[in-house]
Amino acid sequence: MVGWPCGDPIMLRAGPTPRPYHASKGVVRLVSKNEALIYAPNKIRVNSIHPGFI
Repeated sequence: MVGWPCGDPIMLRAGPTPRPYHASKGVVRLVSKNEALIYAPNKIRVNSIHPGFI
């Protein structure tokens, strides 16, 4: 717990590995968008599955 100057505590909690999770999700998103732009003139769609906590 972290105390604020007014005395109200707040609980800070993150996932077990937030940095790798966000980095991998960002990479998948950017690569998917890039591929979608490349193949759009040929009417080919690109789908992606993003990592996430279950």
